[in-house]
Amino acid sequence: MRPLLVLLLVLAALAALVFGILSLVGDPAPQGEGHAPAATQTEAPVQTPALEGGGEVHENRGVKPADEGSVRSAATSTSGTWRYDNSLSGFVQNPQGQPVPNAEVSVSTAYELLFVNDPLDTSQDETVRTDAQGKFAFHDLEPRSRYKLTVKHPQYTLKELFTVPVGESGEYEEPPITLASGATLQGHVRDSGGNMVDGATLVLDGLMYQGAPYDPPDRMTATTDADGFYSLVNVPLGQRMLTVSAPGYGTVVLNGLNFDKEEPPVNRDIELKIGEMIRGRVICQGQGIPEATVQALGFANTAQISRGVTKTDATGAFTFESLTPGDYNLIASARGYRFETANRQRTGTDNVVIEGFKEADVCGHVIDAATGAPVTSFTCRMRTDNGPDVPTSVTEFVQDFNDAKGEFCMTGIPQGPYVIEASAPGYAPSFSAPISVARGQAPGGNVIRLTRGGSISGRVVDSGGKAVPRARITTHDREWSDDTFSQMLGSAFPSNVTQVDVRCDESGRFVLSGLTPDTYQMHIRAAGFTRYIKNEIPVTDGAETKLGDIVLSHGGTLRGTLFDPSGKPLVGGTINVVADDGRIGIGYSGKSGSDGKFLIVNVAPGRYLVSGARGGSPESNPIEFMGDLRSSQKQVTITEDNTSVVEMSLSQ
Repeated sequence: MRPLLVLLLVLAALAALVFGILSLVGDPAPQGEGHAPAATQTEAPVQTPALEGGGEVHENRGVKPADEGSVRSAATSTSGTWRYDNSLSGFVQNPQGQPVPNAEVSVSTAYELLFVNDPLDTSQDETVRTDAQGKFAFHDLEPRSRYKLTVKHPQYTLKELFTVPVGESGEYEEPPITLASGATLQGHVRDSGGNMVDGATLVLDGLMYQGAPYDPPDRMTATTDADGFYSLVNVPLGQRMLTVSAPGYGTVVLNGLNFDKEEPPVNRDIELKIGEMIRGRVICQGQGIPEATVQALGFANTAQISRGVTKTDATGAFTFESLTPGDYNLIASARGYRFETANRQRTGTDNVVIEGFKEADVCGHVIDAATGAPVTSFTCRMRTDNGPDVPTSVTEFVQDFNDAKGEFCMTGIPQGPYVIEASAPGYAPSFSAPISVARGQAPGGNVIRLTRGGSISGRVVDSGGKAVPRARITTHDREWSDDTFSQMLGSAFPSNVTQVDVRCDESGRFVLSGLTPDTYQMHIRAAGFTRYIKNEIPVTDGAETKLGDIVLSHGGTLRGTLFDPSGKPLVGGTINVVADDGRIGIGYSGKSGSDGKFLIVNVAPGRYLVSGARGGSPESNPIEFMGDLRSSQKQVTITEDNTSVVEMSLSQ
């Protein structure tokens, strides 16, 4: 990977460290010729095709593959609907093994979100309820190495876990999901005079989703009764944060509440103080800024803090009505502006002024590179310039334009180095020269010259030369690794290439057109075959890069049994497979079924290290997880069209 690119991703990597211990080990990044692990079978395994352990997150996420009748597909166009002949099913039970009916089961791809203020993509989320036998099923799922399942029932704690891999076709069965009772948090809410506060709202959140711009799935709420008493039951084990508020009182946040056992109940009384006000205005050059967000952050110890959030009205005025008495830092935010922080503002103050400064406008025009004529309908996006010979990164600043002269102005752009990307139907996405935006100032006269781009063509066949119809083809940056970390970055992964997600036709042929000139990586997936990956594909303007016949292989099969430390078959254990013959990042993942057995098919031939572990869910202990992988590790060799068997046992 490029050295500067590594530096750019270091902070993100630190944020993802704990998550990555659980995920990167289980979902290694493929960097060679294709592969695709299968769903776990719980009884008498049969060879069922499934997806390799990466999954897909693309810049135009949610775009379905192209209509199968379309051989040539412009990279910038949206595609028709694609339906998969697959299902993911399972069984929810209580600790005694009895079915739990009417449990709410949700399947989601949003588990990769870790960055504050990132948008939440729930476009592929679905929710069903278990039937009288505790069974659930989802159909027509996009193939992925795993989904996140969330199971809710009022009599049990919330359960979050990662699923078995789901392939393009077939039935994929999740091992039995056992719900459990949890801890209880209870107590009284009083005011500073010792009076009980009825109607107070208590919100209990876990640590994983703190700072997310949406309601966390593990959120629990309660309201105090006439005696000021509250109770939150079936709290999952782990650390939580409690927010307590009531009309007329300042909001209090308690950090670091730890639940490590179900009994006895955790008692916690909370004292609220009569709320006090802070009022003021958010302005720019004397004019109020409407709809600005203002946060009030109080000074306190780390275990208990006070805070508030409000928005300005049409005149830029804001009011915090119920803050706990004390000093606060006031922080304003609004798109297109930067602000000074109003520090140490005491409650009771009513004339606070937060001064804002307008960010820069970036203007220019878009033309046809061949004719010099203006392009009248186009989209512009600001991209961060990461330096010479390093791909750019997308930003949130994107806008559509319709202008007879091809002119545009992007407003409210913060300082920093950028390039401007323009895209339009019939053209390849193209870029401006690098520009530097200072505070409130940007160079004008920027020109973006759109070209038709280049193309990649080929034909997908099996080892006998027979066409593989409707194989899925995606393009990526040459440094892309289809691992959990890259998925988490999503469109933030630096890249200048045009990302395409299409299907070849019935004869196995494809032409990917409208591609920005660069060096590409291409992935091809098809049910029953290993994943094919080809890197270093050059694309130039006005030229077609012909790949000829691309041969997919079926690969081999890996099956076995995972045992717990007592020697019993382990249900729902994580299976981790990584290459041990010099192929960097090649790997697969799976889960053991109700009898401890696992099956992974379409594994690329080679030598591997296979290991198993307990857990693998978002709340798993990463130290225990890594210890299991080390203690159970076995070596195995996979050959084409053959089955390898491995038995693994976990140590204490």
